Amino acid sequence: MIVFRKRALTLAVAMMASQLPLAGFALDGFELEEIVVTATRRAQSTEEIPYNISAVSGDSLVQKGITDFAKLARNTTGLVLVDSGGRDNSQGSGLIMRGLNADASGNGTGDGQAIAPATVSTYVDDVPVFYNLHLKDIERVEILRGPQGTLYGSGSLGGTIRYMHNKPNTEAFEGEIASRLGQTEGSSGINTDTHVMLNMPLSDSVAIRTVFGYVENQGFIDQNSLVSFDETRNVIADTSVGPADSADTPPLYHGKKDANSHQANHIRISALWDISDDTTTQLSYHHQRDSYDGRQVITPAHPAGGDDANTQALLEPMDTELNVYSWDLETDLGFATLSSTVSYYDSDSQSIGDANGIYHNAAFSYMLPSDGYGINTITKRPQFLADYDEQNTGKTIEIRLASNGEGQFDYVVGAFYLEQNYQAIQHDKLMGYWDIVDGINKTQVFNAENRPAPLETDDIYLQDIDNTFKDTALFGEVTYHISDVWQITGGFRVFEQTFEASNDIYFPEGGEFLSPIGDIRGLAPSSSEEDFSDHIFKINTSYDITPNVMAYFTWAEGFRHGGVNGFPTLDIVDSFAVAEPAEYRTYDSDMATNWEVGLKGRLFDERMRFSTALFLIEWEDVQQNIATPTLAYPAIVNGETAESMGLEIEATYLLTENLEVTVGYAYTQAELTESFDVDGDGSFEGVDGDELPGVPTNTANISINYATEVFNGMELTASLSGAYVDEIRNAINEDDQSFSIDPSHSLWDMTVSLAAENWGVTLFAENLFDEHVTYGTAGRAGLGKTVLEDWLGDTHTRPSWQHGRELTSYVNRPRTIGLDVFYNF
Repeated sequence: MIVFRKRALTLAVAMMASQLPLAGFALDGFELEEIVVTATRRAQSTEEIPYNISAVSGDSLVQKGITDFAKLARNTTGLVLVDSGGRDNSQGSGLIMRGLNADASGNGTGDGQAIAPATVSTYVDDVPVFYNLHLKDIERVEILRGPQGTLYGSGSLGGTIRYMHNKPNTEAFEGEIASRLGQTEGSSGINTDTHVMLNMPLSDSVAIRTVFGYVENQGFIDQNSLVSFDETRNVIADTSVGPADSADTPPLYHGKKDANSHQANHIRISALWDISDDTTTQLSYHHQRDSYDGRQVITPAHPAGGDDANTQALLEPMDTELNVYSWDLETDLGFATLSSTVSYYDSDSQSIGDANGIYHNAAFSYMLPSDGYGINTITKRPQFLADYDEQNTGKTIEIRLASNGEGQFDYVVGAFYLEQNYQAIQHDKLMGYWDIVDGINKTQVFNAENRPAPLETDDIYLQDIDNTFKDTALFGEVTYHISDVWQITGGFRVFEQTFEASNDIYFPEGGEFLSPIGDIRGLAPSSSEEDFSDHIFKINTSYDITPNVMAYFTWAEGFRHGGVNGFPTLDIVDSFAVAEPAEYRTYDSDMATNWEVGLKGRLFDERMRFSTALFLIEWEDVQQNIATPTLAYPAIVNGETAESMGLEIEATYLLTENLEVTVGYAYTQAELTESFDVDGDGSFEGVDGDELPGVPTNTANISINYATEVFNGMELTASLSGAYVDEIRNAINEDDQSFSIDPSHSLWDMTVSLAAENWGVTLFAENLFDEHVTYGTAGRAGLGKTVLEDWLGDTHTRPSWQHGRELTSYVNRPRTIGLDVFYNF
C-alpha cells in the first residue's frame, strides 16, 4: 500500500492559451471532445485505453499556443521540465515523468548532449528521435505515462511522448496562413511566428501536404561583461586601468543587449498514396534549423548581473539542425493489419561555450605555466572557450502486425531494429596561448606549418567521441477478453544490444609526458565494446465498473541500455594524469518496475471526463550523467536503487453549454532507497533518503474556457489558465557543489479570440503577471576551496567572484503580449 508522507495537496494553476476557437467542447452539441489515438497500435479513444494516457488535439495546441515541448510540459499533468531556454533545451529533453530523474537539473554547466537516453522517450510520428520541434500542423500529441518498452523504443522508463502530424488529405485542396506577433518585456524587438500550410490532392488516391514557416524570438537577456580579442587572439586590456602588457590589467569590457535571440525555419513535406482500398503508403521529410545567439541565463549574485543580465565573458551561439526521412506502409490483411516504418534521421549542432568558469575553478588550471597565464591572469583575463561540434544519426526499421476483429483475443506483435551513431569533437582553447608561451610541446605540435590533425590553434584540450548503439528486439502484447467488461493483457520484449565507444583525449601541452602511447599530441586513446541481452514484461487488466467508468491495474517493466564511457581508465591506461578510476569505464542498464492502479471514464451525464492513478516505481541501478572527479569527463555511472510514488488526477467538466473547466494535479515523492559511492572515495555519492533532483512534490494546473456565438455566427472565446510547480532540488544532496533549491512558482496566461468560418484573431498574454522564475542557481560549482588546499596547500585562494556560467541561473521568458491571426482557404 502506498503511503504519502509529504505535505498535503497544493492547489494551483496551469498555463497557456492562444489562437483559434475552442476545440475542447462544442457549443451546439454540449459534449466533450473525444480524441482517438494509436498508442496501443490500433485506433482507440483515450477513455478506452486501460492505463494513464493523455492526448492533446491539434486544435487545442493551437488555441493554447503550444509550439514546443517546454510549453507542452506546462500544460500536461505530471510532466515536468526545468525551462532552460531554447538553446539548452535543444541539447536534451530534460523531461521528467513520474519522478524518474537523477541528474542535476538546470545548472547550466553542460553544452554537449547528454550521453544517457532520456527517461522519457519522444517520437516524431513513429520515428524515435529527440529534437525540440516547432509544433505546427499537428493532429495530436499523445502522452503515455509509465514504462512503454513492450511497444516502444529502448529509452522509455518514465513515459513516452508522440508527436503525430496531420496526414495528406486526398479529398480536398486546403490551406492556411497564420502569423503571431508578440512583445516581450525587456526586449527591444518583436517576436514573430509565421507559417503556411498547403494540402494538394494530385488525384483521388495521391496527395501532398506541406507546411513551412519562420520563427524569430527576440532576446531579453543583456550580457554586460563581454571581452574582445585582438589580432593575436588575446583579450584586449583596459589601458585606462593599467598597462596592456601587465597580467594585473583587467580586460576592456563591453555589453550586448538582447543577447539570447533565437531564429528558426522549418518545413515538412508528406506524400500519401492510397495504393488500393486496403493499402496506403506515405513518404515524409521533416527539416528544422535553429540558431541561438546565447543562453537564457542571468547572474543575479554579481554586481554587473541582475534579473535580466549575466556576466559571462563570451557570447555562446549555437546552431542546430534536424532532418528526418520516413517511409510508412500499411495494409489490411483482413484478419490483421500489417504496418511498417523505415526511417533515417540526422541531428547536428555547433556551438561555442564560455569555459572560463570551468578552468577558473578547476585545480589543474592553477598548474598551467605562469608565463603571463598564471592565476592572476586567469582571474582577470577570461580567455577560455570551448568549441563543440556534434552529430547524431539513426536508422530504424519497425514491422507490426495488429489483429482486427471482435474476437476474444487481440494481439500486436512486431520486430524492431535501431542503429544510432553519435560523434562529437570538443576543442577547449586558451585564446592566444600558443603565440606567446613556450610550452613543453609547442615547437613539435603547434608549428603553424605542420600541425597534426585534429588539433587546432590554441587547443589546450581536445576530446573526440564516436559511439555506436544497435538494438534488435521482438515485442508484443496479447489481450484476452474474459467477458464484455473484463480483459487481461500480457506484454513482452526480448532484445539484444551492442554498444561501441571510442574516446580520444588530447593534452597537447603535456605532449608525450601525458600520452600513455608516447604521442607528441598528448593523445590518450580509449575504446571499448559491450553486448547486452535481456527481456521485460508487462501485465495489465481492466474492468468496466459501469458502461462509462473503468478500473485498471498495470505492472510493467522499463529499461535503458548500458554501455561504456570510452575515456581512459586506470584498468587499461597506467597514467593517473589522464585516466579515471576503473569503476567509471562501463555502466549497466537500469530497470524500472511500475505498479499502477487507476480509474477513468465519464460522470454526471457524461459532462465530466476524468482519470486518476496511483503509482509506485522501483528503480534499480539508477543511471546518472556526471562529470568525472579527476578531469571532468562527461560520463554515466550507476547508483543503487530509488523509489517514486505518487498520484495523478485529471478532469474536464462542462459547467454549462459555454463554460468548460479543466484541472490537473500530480503528487510525486521520489528519493534514493539505498546509499551509493561509485568509486569508494566519495567523489560521487548519494545517501538513502535523498530526494531525486528536478522533481517537484506538487504540480497542478487549471484552465477555464468560455465560448459563445456573437454577431453573424462568429465565435468569441476567452481562456484563463495557469500552472503551479513546487520547489525543486537541483542536485541529489547538499554536498553536491551545484546544489540549490529552485523556488515554487505559478505562471498564468489568458487569451481572447474572435473567429469566423475561415479567419480568426486572438489577443494573448503569456506570463500574465510577469513572474520571474529562476532555475538551477549554481553559485558553488567548480572545485571548492578545501579541495584546492588539499591539492596545492593554502597558498592559493578562490577569488571573490568567478567568470563563466557557474554563477548563472536559468530564467523564464517575461510577460509577452501579442496578436495571432490566421486565414484558412
